[in-house]
Amino acid sequence: MAPGAADVTVPPARPGRVMRGIARANPYRRLIPPALLAMLGFAAHAVVPGTAPEGMVMAILRIGTGIGAWVALAWVLSRLVGVLLHAKPRLLADLISVALFAAAAIIVTQYVLGSPAPG
Repeated sequence: MAPGAADVTVPPARPGRVMRGIARANPYRRLIPPALLAMLGFAAHAVVPGTAPEGMVMAILRIGTGIGAWVALAWVLSRLVGVLLHAKPRLLADLISVALFAAAAIIVTQYVLGSPAPG
């Protein structure tokens, strides 16, 4: 070591930084987890019977999988909007995401819970 030089240690890189770098390299990778969750939710919702001798447990499971599927689909579309509108103002992507989640809430109340549409 040279005289007068400080002993500098470099801290190890955090794993989060590596993953963020990978996400920047391919932003469409962020769509995979919510897309898998949405597909799993819709598949489970299709498989679980609406009425069964087991009664309440199956009904709750069917409602839960339906809600999860529609929210996950809104999540996928929200991330897709974020990726596609990356160069645009963030407010635009956020407003579209709010509209997507509001639409998912309306769909859940109408199709999953079976409530009639008002108006």
